[in-house]
Amino acid sequence: MPIRTWIEDGVAFGMSLSDCAKSERVLKEVQNPWRCRRDRVMRRKQFARDHRRSNIKANIGPLMVSVFLFTSLLFGCNTTRELSPASQEIPKDNTDKVTTQIKPEADERKEIQQADIKETLGQTEEIWREPITGMEFIRVTGGCYEMGCGSWAGDCDNDSKPAHEVCVDGFWIARYEVTLDQWTKIITFNRPEIGKASNHPVENISWDDAKEFIELLNAKGNGGSIFRLPTEAEWEYASRSGGKPEVYAGSNEIEAVAWYRENSDKRTQRVGSKEPNGLGLYDMSGNVREWCEDRYSGNAYRRHQQNNPIYQTGGSFRVIRGGGYKTVAFFSRSTSRYRLNPHDRHSGVGFRIIRTSVKEMSLDSTENQIQKIGTVKVILGNIRKGPSKKYKIVATVKRGDKATMIRRKNKWYYVRLANGRLGWCHRSLLIISHE
Repeated sequence: MPIRTWIEDGVAFGMSLSDCAKSERVLKEVQNPWRCRRDRVMRRKQFARDHRRSNIKANIGPLMVSVFLFTSLLFGCNTTRELSPASQEIPKDNTDKVTTQIKPEADERKEIQQADIKETLGQTEEIWREPITGMEFIRVTGGCYEMGCGSWAGDCDNDSKPAHEVCVDGFWIARYEVTLDQWTKIITFNRPEIGKASNHPVENISWDDAKEFIELLNAKGNGGSIFRLPTEAEWEYASRSGGKPEVYAGSNEIEAVAWYRENSDKRTQRVGSKEPNGLGLYDMSGNVREWCEDRYSGNAYRRHQQNNPIYQTGGSFRVIRGGGYKTVAFFSRSTSRYRLNPHDRHSGVGFRIIRTSVKEMSLDSTENQIQKIGTVKVILGNIRKGPSKKYKIVATVKRGDKATMIRRKNKWYYVRLANGRLGWCHRSLLIISHE
């Protein structure tokens, strides 16, 4: 028999302190001879409590029966009264109503989730639809949050550290990534590799392509609305449902919210076919990766200002956030960062845009100023891939050829030629005439 069991049995039968400490084996187990006295007292109290409870349980049944019979005799209640036939019938209409209220568990989860989103968004005017493309924009209330890889995110790359507090103003962000249908309503000259299904996100989009789309959309006029790419701080704030500690956009499990390498069949999927995050935004952790306004730097988080940070110094690479259909789960997290040359096009890379007003614009760098789009006449010269002579020549134009001016960077203009080719041309080779 185990030593401890032997001690407890001895204490239960009222062994004295000397009897408990008689054996050397018992002393080694107990280590404190006073424990026998303490255990004896505690066991007696427990025995008394158990005895009282058993007495109560044994007497409560007969007592309740006696009370019931006494009240029946006193008040003359007929305890065996049966329901009348009329009361036993359930109206057919009520039966149908009960049947229609039973829903599958999946539908209940979806209905609850939609109710949560509606409660988060508040009133219906918090969703705005762009009239030309039909894009839906959701109002995101500004706030402060811990940007970057916190303790909740697990292992992260060094460029996602350190976690630091930033504050962003409120903004409107597109519910979905830009789709092929929305793209073709703005860009008339298209390439087959950007996508085939109208309700799938466009891909093979460079940062310059995204800026061209935005500039052309702004040129159409939307009642004072200005569109742009999100900053990194805005993108992560929206992805994490308002700065919550979410590993993926809306969940800590990727399968529910994202199309990524393991479930996408290596191609884009219909936008909005996964679950949204807490703000009602879709596909921020999958389908296609998304361009941001910021320049990329591995040390950007150490140089961020607290209010509305945007990193615009350093190299020429631009930031890409979120996951894509070719991305593994680790690089699809809400804190993951990536970079690409702004002129390069890659499969699985698209974008979503932000709506703001002229009064709300805080991106005041020369590169982000909204330029009036018009027609430029080329004197004679080369069209280059980037805004510098170090970039290779992509086209040579003849004197007098016309091109559409998209935007300006210092003395270089990003233009689209009549044959659809895009490139940069120096100011000295252009005659600008707004039409």
